[in-house]
Formats: sequence, structure tokens, C-alpha cells
Amino acid sequence: MSNEINSAVFAGEIPVAAFGWIADMGACGHYRVLQPLRTLAQRHGVQVEVGSGSELPYTILVAQRTHKEETVEFLEHVRKARQKVGEISVPKIVYELDDDLWSIEKDNPGYDYYTSNNVHDNAIRAIELSDAVTVSTEPLARIVSQYNENVSVCPNSIPSKYMNELAYPYQLGGVDKPFVMAWSGSATHHNDFRMCAGAVNTIMKFNPNTRMVFFGTDYSKLLDRDVRDRCLQAPWTGSVAGYLDFLSQAQIDVMLAPLAPSIFNESKSNLRLLESAALGIPVIATDWGPYAADHSPGALYVPAGDSWIGALSKLESEKMTRLELSAKGRAWVSEHYNQETNAQLWLDAYTEVLSS
Repeated sequence: MSNEINSAVFAGEIPVAAFGWIADMGACGHYRVLQPLRTLAQRHGVQVEVGSGSELPYTILVAQRTHKEETVEFLEHVRKARQKVGEISVPKIVYELDDDLWSIEKDNPGYDYYTSNNVHDNAIRAIELSDAVTVSTEPLARIVSQYNENVSVCPNSIPSKYMNELAYPYQLGGVDKPFVMAWSGSATHHNDFRMCAGAVNTIMKFNPNTRMVFFGTDYSKLLDRDVRDRCLQAPWTGSVAGYLDFLSQAQIDVMLAPLAPSIFNESKSNLRLLESAALGIPVIATDWGPYAADHSPGALYVPAGDSWIGALSKLESEKMTRLELSAKGRAWVSEHYNQETNAQLWLDAYTEVLSS
């Protein structure tokens, strides 16, 4: 890779060249580092690189979820070396976070790790060492602002390419198509799915032409045995792009987005609603926390603690309601959560820290 910065975007006299020190290649790394930087490169001419090492003479170091002793020591080294070297500066540090690391619950597989190894203290130190912080939600910004006052909220967003095709053409077909419900997530959502499991169970018992698809963790054990043969577990495809492509072809009639009230969940984003709405999939969501912060017109909402049977029965029986939610949800994402538009928020955060 060339050591010359070739960028059309500048903050004062300093070009924006960003290196994404990515924490993982799952959804967090994709939506919070890889996708924003890729969009900045494509639409704004920013030179970017993502990985664990770089030849690029970058001016912005995006440090995602840094919390290990050796990585914090590296950030300390960067701060100590902060000085001009010819036309290139020692990079400014932008810490990136999209989860409340200090409120992880005991049923989370990562609980033991994140509550030991000095993770909490190391994360705080890394945030303090950073010149700025980007987060996904306002509640998370309030937590992080205790340790760094320069915090920018850059919400998760979806590329417009997922919103360009006709939503749900298969719903206009024959009457024999099963009613397909879906849920997506990791092994940390037992309490969440339990909120809608009873309604799913009831619908499947009374209508044999129903299916339940689990993307990721299979929670069919929360349903009665006599309906489990109509449940399908779809494994992780290895990439977010692959997952969205698979989701778009799965003929899903409703995405279930239950969310149990908790301190940890309060700082989460509405990503499940965004992905589904962008693909034209109607949603039923818990009317709480991140899902209640900005109501999607492509979703039906159930108050926390209430039964899901009414909303689920409505979408099972009313095809036209599903089509209406599909169109409204897609328009909502396109207007408010379009990655090509919202990339400007990331660029503003980076140029501001370079100008300071």
C-alpha cells in the first residue's frame, strides 16, 4: 500500500485517513467500523484500512472496544508520541463502543470475561486516553461521557442497496405459503425470547401451516415439543452481508424483536428493527428502551410484560397489514437510517477531532 495519503477530505490542513482497529468481524465490527469506513471511502474519498496493523499513515485511529492491558498500553504510547512528524501527525484516537460493558448480565456467555481481567478499568482508561468517542445510542453516550466529554452518537444504519428491491413479492402469491415467523440473535437472549414464546407456541398449535426460524441461537426449547418439528435453525453465514442476503430470501412474514427491560438492554440499539424494515419485513417489537425511542411505522409494538398473541394473530391473519408495514418500514429506514447519508456523522466526528 502506498504511504502517500490520497484524500479529498480535509480537516483544516490535516487529511482524514482512518485506520479501523476492529474488535471482531461480526455485527459489531461490521456496523460500527467496517461499513462506516467503507462508505467514507466510497462517497467522501477518505483513505481507510481495517485490521490489526497498517502501512497507511493514518491520522485517525478508530479503536473499537479496546479493553486489554497491552492495547491500552499502546494507546498510552500513541498519546505520549503525539507530535508533528513532517506533514503527518501521530494519529488522533477515536474510541468506538456499542454496548454497555459495565452492565453485562450473568446469563451472557461473556459475563465471566468482562467482569474479570480488569476489563472495566481498562475500557475506562482507553476511553480517557481517546480524543473522542463514537457510540450507537444516547443512553450509551451518557454512560461514556463520565470518562470523556467528546462523545458523538452515530446510529447504526443500513446501506440503501438493501432497500431498492420490491418488498415481499412472494406475499402476493398463493394461499398455501406458510406463515413464517423469525427471530435472530446470540445465546444472550433467553429472557428476551421468553417474552414472546407463549404467543408463538399458541399460533403454531392452532395453525399447522406456520413455521418458526431461528437465526443464530435456537430457542425452540422454549416451545412445546409438538411444534418443534416446524422450527428451523439457520446458522450464522459468516458475514453480515451474507446474513442479510439470506434473510431477504427466507420469505419471512414477521420478525420478532422482544427485549426484556434491563440496564444492559437500555443502551442497545434498534438494529433488529432497522435490518428487518430495510428488507421489507414487518416487525413485532417490545415497546421499551431502544425500540421505543424511535417508533418504526413498519412495526407493531407490545408493552413490556403484555401478551404478544394479539399482535401476532393480527399479522398472521391480515396479509394487507403485513404489506402496509413492509412499505412503511422500508421508507422509514431509507429516510432516517440510510448509511450513505449517516456516514456524514462519522466524518463530522473525525474532522472535529482533527481540527481541535
